[in-house]
Amino acid sequence: MQGKEQLRSLPLFSKLTAEEMAAVFAEGEELAVAAGSFVYQHGDDGNYFYVVLDGEVELIARGPNNRSSTVGKIGPGGHLGESALLTGESRSICVRAVSPVSLIRFTREFFYSTLLANPDFHLELDRILATRLRLAFKDQVDIVHDRRQSLRIRPGGTAVHPLINIGTTDDGTGKEEEPSIEGPSRPVRDIQRGIRSFAANLEPVVITGESGTGRRLAAKEIHLYSDYKQGAYIEIDLRQFDAGLWEGKIFGHERDAFPFSQIRQTGILEQFRGGTVVFFHAETMSETVQHRLLTAMTHDFFKRVAGRTEIMLGARLIFICEDTAADSAPCLFIPGLQELLCRHVLAMPPLRDHKRDISRLVQHYLQHFNREYNRAVERISANALGVLMNYDWPGNMTELANVVQRAVILAEKDEILSEQILLGLPQPEGKLEYNLLRWPFLRNIFQSRLFPLLPRLVISVLFVGGLFALFLGPENPEQNIGLVMSWAIGWPLLLFSFFFLGRIWCSICSFSLPGNLVQMLVKPQRSVPRLLVSCSGWIMAFTCILIFWVELVWDAYRNARLTGFIVLAITLGAFLFSMIYKRRAWCRYICPLGGLNAIFAMPSVMELRANHHLCINSCQEHSCYKGGEELEGCPMFRHPFLVDNNRDCTLCANCIKNCPYNSIQVNLRIAPQELWLIQSPRVADSFLILALAALFFPLARHQQFLGIMAGYPSPHLAGSLLILGLIGLAVGGYSLYSWLQAGLTRTACKTVFAATGYGLIPLVLGAFLAVYFEMFIAGSWRFVPLLVSPFVEVPLPPDYRFLSRDATATLQHLIIIGGMLAALYATFRIVKRYTRTESFSLRLYGLAYGFLACLGILFLLTI
Repeated sequence: MQGKEQLRSLPLFSKLTAEEMAAVFAEGEELAVAAGSFVYQHGDDGNYFYVVLDGEVELIARGPNNRSSTVGKIGPGGHLGESALLTGESRSICVRAVSPVSLIRFTREFFYSTLLANPDFHLELDRILATRLRLAFKDQVDIVHDRRQSLRIRPGGTAVHPLINIGTTDDGTGKEEEPSIEGPSRPVRDIQRGIRSFAANLEPVVITGESGTGRRLAAKEIHLYSDYKQGAYIEIDLRQFDAGLWEGKIFGHERDAFPFSQIRQTGILEQFRGGTVVFFHAETMSETVQHRLLTAMTHDFFKRVAGRTEIMLGARLIFICEDTAADSAPCLFIPGLQELLCRHVLAMPPLRDHKRDISRLVQHYLQHFNREYNRAVERISANALGVLMNYDWPGNMTELANVVQRAVILAEKDEILSEQILLGLPQPEGKLEYNLLRWPFLRNIFQSRLFPLLPRLVISVLFVGGLFALFLGPENPEQNIGLVMSWAIGWPLLLFSFFFLGRIWCSICSFSLPGNLVQMLVKPQRSVPRLLVSCSGWIMAFTCILIFWVELVWDAYRNARLTGFIVLAITLGAFLFSMIYKRRAWCRYICPLGGLNAIFAMPSVMELRANHHLCINSCQEHSCYKGGEELEGCPMFRHPFLVDNNRDCTLCANCIKNCPYNSIQVNLRIAPQELWLIQSPRVADSFLILALAALFFPLARHQQFLGIMAGYPSPHLAGSLLILGLIGLAVGGYSLYSWLQAGLTRTACKTVFAATGYGLIPLVLGAFLAVYFEMFIAGSWRFVPLLVSPFVEVPLPPDYRFLSRDATATLQHLIIIGGMLAALYATFRIVKRYTRTESFSLRLYGLAYGFLACLGILFLLTI
């Protein structure tokens, strides 16, 4: 009777007479419904009118294909079932208890004879039904708005992706087909087995992998083959809103102002009960939400924010997060959630680990883009497919789809050719830059046929003159103008150009001039071997170290003949490669100066980039890369559309002259974003950076280094071992740092080693600039007296300098400090990128900054 007494306080019954209330108590039948049980279902006869005394029920509507969705909630004091009684039809929706519910019900006869006969009851019922109708209209508006915003509800249907759709390996009998050469690779078969396994139950799932590996497709496929396939499916990108807002959006807020609550006021878990909720970028989920989800998955119920009612979960949860180290828990969840989810992980392999599937993927994307662009491209040539197979695909299947899309647009016939395959990812946008080609004077220079020919001729005259001086001039280093031109002027200006002009030195370099001249006669068409291309980073690193080793150990700075032989050796290598391979293969893959230039040009204030929107939407010829009738294409085998760093561009201006759309830009920039946004960081690059950092010390203190060598019976062997020891110490220390940092950030050690090395480049470049600045100040003044010495005897004061030693030392320290500040910022951005964190913390950044600070202090103390 106590439950029925609650009816007196409800507006619906408040104006009934004492006799009518006595009849209500006598006729009312109390019911208790467990959480998850149905009060009634769609199609049942409408014979009763219900009033909720305690707990909460949800209203579930059936849609096309028997799909269901929650359309409302009714709490204590609310009523249900009146629509079927008023219309005389069967039940149009299902009503299910979301928590233990107490109800009271009345028969059809009593509803008509007593309740509706009371005018006050009838009027209050009409008012409540009208209010419900208004709320339903507002819900509809909110749903349409939300679908256009962040919470994208994916429509049903079977996935058709050839590697994710588990229907491709299942004939309906549950038996997997035997693997074949044409079928999917083993990693893909493992994915499909995992999808079937997870679809067979309703346990939560974590899907990890790199961007573009098909994580969302796998989540949708798990849903489509699960018991919840008729339910709703939603993907939530947790980056869409601030982390603190998601608690209310996911779990909802407690509302008791009106017993019939709006569905849009409830949380996502309630709205999509009986369906699948996918949390994308789960690594950004707040700990508060994680704790609530842990409780919900452990006990199969949850509570709204500030609420007490226990609500049944009833939704499949899938978490999608970025790839993590193999030995770490998925998504770096809180400990309890890690333990719960670690047994339910589906790891999506990167495309480079199952390249066998590229052919099938290409055919799938060809069909898709043929329909989209009304094209009829049927196949891909063997050479073009070979190009795809030899690429590492940092963007995985998403990048492959973009490459095929561009190729379909560019294809002139029914087959994709190798020159229509444009690999790589476009440059990031939104950085601070200024296009120098806006100035007609500078644009005319870059577009002139005299550039880079004229400056190259000037450099060549000086080059030949210096070479003659090295071999035919005096052996006394104080009187040989070739040594001054090489070490006091040439090398310092070369280093300075790295920072201010990028890799422009390579376009006016005289070392490759004989090879370029012979190419005009020989015209080689042979491509560089793949092995050479894949190992080019290591080859350039070791040839660069080799040059410094010869310079330092044999004191090339005071040995004219040895300096001449170094110059001839580099020139001969360029000459031989130019006779065998097309374009400037030596400069791109072997040259030690090219390797040094490629690394130190990355933080340059100048860059060449293309407007990739203009390239993809307007250009069909791609003459910037392929060349034209009068001028060859890119000598570095790099399409300007794909240039995202200075490492591979020599600013030769061929693309500027060839591009008919003025897409190419030569920019001044503030921040060299390529240091932290480079798509494919290479371990070889980081190794070279560390080797250069180690070589700085014998370079800066060369006289002391020679003195140490002289104290041993075999000076050259001692010097060689000392250099190897310094390089080993630098690489070993950095490897230890990488291992520790990988453990702290739960990132793969190889990733830390390769990526963080680029953050050291500004500091190492600053250190080398400081050393060669001193060489320039101390020795370049000798050029003019030595040049006129055959005609006029000019005394050479031994201690003359452009600047005093104290002033030079101050400037050297400022250069190194500037490089250190730039390196600190670059390292911050690099660590932020691979840890995917927004806030600074000593745990994540302390070790990296400590290593950088120690190296910078050693540089400052050495100067």
